[in-house]
Amino acid sequence: MNVNRAVNPALPETSIDCRHIFLTGFMGSGKTTIGKKIARKIDRPFYDCDQEIEKQTNCSIPDIFRYEGEQKFRKYEQQIISGLAGILRPAVIALGGGALMQGSNLETVKKHGQLIYLKSHPDLIWQRVRLNRDRPLLISGQKVLSKEEFDQKISGLMADREKGYLAADLVIDCGRKKADELADLIIAQLNLKKI
Repeated sequence: MNVNRAVNPALPETSIDCRHIFLTGFMGSGKTTIGKKIARKIDRPFYDCDQEIEKQTNCSIPDIFRYEGEQKFRKYEQQIISGLAGILRPAVIALGGGALMQGSNLETVKKHGQLIYLKSHPDLIWQRVRLNRDRPLLISGQKVLSKEEFDQKISGLMADREKGYLAADLVIDCGRKKADELADLIIAQLNLKKI
């Protein structure tokens, strides 16, 4: 798998207007939905790392996990993040929920953009993702995890991922706010111009 993107070494690292916006957070926190809204409001392209992996590999995320394993998925993820970070035009990029577990991904993100953590409560995440069979970490054998199993798994995963999430430049507590409201809040916090 190759991601060929031009890297601009002259890209200023201090000007927020010229940097990428990376969204992180647990699965179901709204990274894709909110990211698309931010991108539309400030006229930037939007990329979802998981969708880019599927395009590049011509394989679904569940199938990558099933046939190649999580380690191979993480390798693809690292290649995609590195490629997206190097595109010339500032973009809004939704990271996978576990992308920052690899230190090199966090370094790449921090070097090339602003990192925003969309913090969501586990109960809200459960409501959003509980019936989604496209989430490999929610499947046990052929069945979706129960609420109790989910609570156990999410607490462990969140603890493992917290260090990466808290390295964010901005933490947004999503609560039950609407995606449009959260997009506007992030744009205002980053002092970006809406179109």
